[in-house]
Amino acid sequence: MNQTQILAPVAPDLIRVEELIRDYLASRDVIVDRVSSYIVQGRGKMLRPAIVLLTGGLFGPLRDSHYHLAALVEILHTATLVHDDIIDLADTRRGRPSANRVFGNEITVLMGDWLYMTAFQIAIARRSFPILDVLLDVTKRMVEGELIQLDVLQRIDLTVEEHLDIAARKTAHLFSACTRIAGLASDRSAEEIDQLGEIGLSLGLAFQLVDDILDFSADEKKLGKPVMNDLREGKVTLPVILLLQENNPSYKQLVQAMMQPAGNGAAFAADLRAALHRHDCLTRAMQHARKYAHQARRLIDTFTASPQRDSLAAMADYILDRRH
Repeated sequence: MNQTQILAPVAPDLIRVEELIRDYLASRDVIVDRVSSYIVQGRGKMLRPAIVLLTGGLFGPLRDSHYHLAALVEILHTATLVHDDIIDLADTRRGRPSANRVFGNEITVLMGDWLYMTAFQIAIARRSFPILDVLLDVTKRMVEGELIQLDVLQRIDLTVEEHLDIAARKTAHLFSACTRIAGLASDRSAEEIDQLGEIGLSLGLAFQLVDDILDFSADEKKLGKPVMNDLREGKVTLPVILLLQENNPSYKQLVQAMMQPAGNGAAFAADLRAALHRHDCLTRAMQHARKYAHQARRLIDTFTASPQRDSLAAMADYILDRRH
């Protein structure tokens, strides 16, 4: 299935979610409205709201809460991206100037805070402590993930397990929150909520590991940001960890050179790509991603057959096959 086919069962619902997002982010304050409008125009594929809606649809017709929670997770995700771009000194986001480049760090960091507060206003309005607990927990984990990643920048002895922990905190636990809150809004049992959480976590880990791979293999225009950007920022991701496990001193020197300001040259990038391909590091990284995607599919298949279940299962394949 392609993206349009995957989202077909919730396509009209996503339109309603987009309307809710615009309503939630509209402001009578000119500067807030101007910055939020710019950020909303740069939204991505609405993958996380779609996961909320598809998960909710596993259990019958969607409820009003599902729509608001789908809008909430997209606003929460957007807040993390706004802050990430400031931390990473990013110039571009999805192929256009990042908000911090357009409006400056001071305004943008406050806008990120405003987005977080807006998301939690929506959560509080649901009057559900279990949902609020999930969202508070995932927000805490995401901040912890960012702090840990900053603490291990340029560490070439990073292990696969340490990287997966960061990936889970920064990315996968938000996917898990999407499936969990959708189940909570459908009044599912604690056992089902845990299973849904595992589905989301596995999808999120697969998503992040594919991101790791795309940083070395994607077309820069399609990716919407410079390739090999993570390594230039000092972030050692799975393909590089696998390469460094070869214990070749020249590879360590190459990786360290790429992380220095002088390491931005095409010669270093070409050498690194060649080394990654020589040891099948991208293929091996994809095997890790595929393991998590298959894990998600296995759990999804235990639910009653429906178009929503088929689309949620196909989401795992889509995550593996995406090119940006």
